[in-house]
Amino acid sequence: MSIPSDTVLIADLRNLGLVSRRLLGEIDVYTAGDIRKLGPALIYKILKGKGSNVSLNLVYAMEAAIRGIHWLELTPREKADIRSQCEYSLRD
Repeated sequence: MSIPSDTVLIADLRNLGLVSRRLLGEIDVYTAGDIRKLGPALIYKILKGKGSNVSLNLVYAMEAAIRGIHWLELTPREKADIRSQCEYSLRD
Protein backbone atom coordinates (compact mmCIF):
# COMPACT_ATOMS: atom_id res chain seq x y z
CA MET A 1 0.00 0.00 0.00
CA SER A 2 1.23 3.49 -0.78
CA ILE A 3 1.68 6.36 1.63
CA PRO A 4 -1.45 8.54 1.56
CA SER A 5 -1.08 12.14 0.45
CA ASP A 6 -1.72 14.96 2.89
CA THR A 7 -5.12 15.65 1.33
CA VAL A 8 -6.56 12.18 2.02
CA LEU A 9 -9.47 12.48 4.43
CA ILE A 10 -9.43 10.60 7.75
CA ALA A 11 -12.49 8.67 6.55
CA ASP A 12 -10.42 7.27 3.69
CA LEU A 13 -7.44 6.19 5.82
CA ARG A 14 -6.89 2.66 7.07
CA ASN A 15 -7.26 1.93 10.77
CA LEU A 16 -9.40 4.93 11.72
CA GLY A 17 -13.07 4.19 12.29
CA LEU A 18 -16.06 6.30 13.15
CA VAL A 19 -15.12 6.89 16.80
CA SER A 20 -11.57 7.91 15.83
CA ARG A 21 -12.91 10.25 13.15
CA ARG A 22 -15.26 11.86 15.67
CA LEU A 23 -12.48 12.38 18.21
CA LEU A 24 -10.11 13.81 15.62
CA GLY A 25 -12.81 16.06 14.21
CA GLU A 26 -13.33 17.56 17.68
CA ILE A 27 -9.80 18.98 17.42
CA ASP A 28 -10.04 19.92 13.72
CA VAL A 29 -7.97 17.00 12.41
CA TYR A 30 -9.55 15.95 9.13
CA THR A 31 -6.75 14.75 6.82
CA ALA A 32 -3.57 12.70 6.75
CA GLY A 33 -1.73 16.01 6.50
CA ASP A 34 -3.34 17.24 9.72
CA ILE A 35 -2.07 14.12 11.50
CA ARG A 36 1.42 14.58 10.06
CA LYS A 37 1.49 18.28 10.94
CA LEU A 38 0.62 17.76 14.60
CA GLY A 39 1.98 14.26 15.02
CA PRO A 40 0.17 11.34 16.67
CA ALA A 41 1.81 11.95 20.08
CA LEU A 42 0.68 15.59 20.24
CA ILE A 43 -2.81 14.62 19.08
CA TYR A 44 -2.87 12.06 21.91
CA LYS A 45 -1.82 14.76 24.40
CA ILE A 46 -4.46 17.19 23.13
CA LEU A 47 -7.22 14.58 23.33
CA LYS A 48 -6.12 13.47 26.82
CA GLY A 49 -6.08 17.14 27.89
CA LYS A 50 -9.68 17.48 26.72
CA GLY A 51 -10.61 14.54 28.93
CA SER A 52 -11.09 12.08 26.07
CA ASN A 53 -10.65 8.45 26.97
CA VAL A 54 -8.10 7.63 24.26
CA SER A 55 -5.61 4.81 24.27
CA LEU A 56 -2.31 4.14 22.60
CA ASN A 57 -4.19 2.06 20.05
CA LEU A 58 -5.44 5.31 18.51
CA VAL A 59 -1.87 6.58 18.31
CA TYR A 60 -0.71 3.35 16.67
CA ALA A 61 -3.64 3.57 14.26
CA MET A 62 -2.81 7.16 13.30
CA GLU A 63 0.89 6.40 12.81
CA ALA A 64 0.13 3.38 10.66
CA ALA A 65 -2.57 5.26 8.73
CA ILE A 66 -0.20 8.00 7.60
CA ARG A 67 2.28 5.31 6.55
CA GLY A 68 -0.41 3.44 4.61
CA ILE A 69 -0.12 0.24 6.64
CA HIS A 70 -2.29 -1.70 9.08
CA TRP A 71 -1.52 -0.82 12.69
CA LEU A 72 -0.65 -4.45 13.46
CA GLU A 73 2.28 -4.11 11.05
CA LEU A 74 4.06 -1.73 13.43
CA THR A 75 7.02 -3.50 14.99
CA PRO A 76 7.40 -3.83 18.76
CA ARG A 77 10.27 -1.34 18.53
CA GLU A 78 8.13 1.17 16.64
CA LYS A 79 5.35 0.79 19.21
CA ALA A 80 7.86 1.30 22.03
CA ASP A 81 9.11 4.48 20.35
CA ILE A 82 5.55 5.72 19.94
CA ARG A 83 4.78 4.99 23.62
CA SER A 84 7.89 6.93 24.63
CA GLN A 85 6.84 9.90 22.50
CA CYS A 86 3.40 9.89 24.09
CA GLU A 87 4.79 9.65 27.62
CA TYR A 88 7.19 12.50 26.87
CA SER A 89 4.42 14.66 25.40
CA LEU A 90 2.30 14.19 28.52
CA ARG A 91 5.13 15.48 30.73
CA ASP A 92 5.18 18.90 29.05
